[in-house]
Amino acid sequence: LVEVVVGGYSSYCSQEKNNCQFQFVAQQTPKITSIQQNELNLTIDGDGFSSTFELNIVLIGEQGSCYVVTASSNRLICIISNAPAGIHNVRVNVIEKGFASSNQSLQVTVPLQITSFSPSTGAIGGGYLMNINGIGFSSNSSITIGERLCTNIQFNNYSSLSCIVPSSLISSMNQAIVSITDGRISVNSLSVFTYNSTNTP
Repeated sequence: LVEVVVGGYSSYCSQEKNNCQFQFVAQQTPKITSIQQNELNLTIDGDGFSSTFELNIVLIGEQGSCYVVTASSNRLICIISNAPAGIHNVRVNVIEKGFASSNQSLQVTVPLQITSFSPSTGAIGGGYLMNINGIGFSSNSSITIGERLCTNIQFNNYSSLSCIVPSSLISSMNQAIVSITDGRISVNSLSVFTYNSTNTP
């Protein structure tokens, strides 16, 4: 027995043998005609979207998302803010209308990037926590500082990791490249971490 609720009220089928049919109407189904990607920005063209941007849910792959910042009935603009690196399918779920249809495969590429890390300097002995921000992280990500692995990596979300800084192989002040690797993708941070011997106990 299936309970049906319509408008907040319990309902039932009045037809013989519960023969009440549901009809899919193509005219009520949102449609995606194209997706354009500019770095982390997606422009999704189509029809049947909601002009209230909170009612448009843009999904990247199985678990990622794209934050909608502009919405009209035929165009959505969103920013990829929470998704793992790689090539992923894109789906749009319009609240109260359901998933949008498309006659083509819709994919975007999520980059792997380190945008910042803290602290930017520390003692050569290591052993302290570093917080790393960026895009495209996953639970499989690994961090190296000066070619030495960061330990105790904690995956917070697709844009935040933390780990324990390794010791430096050099006993004097030196700069080390911070890198992240996820699968076959590996990138370096644009800024460097400084091991400072004067801060070392």
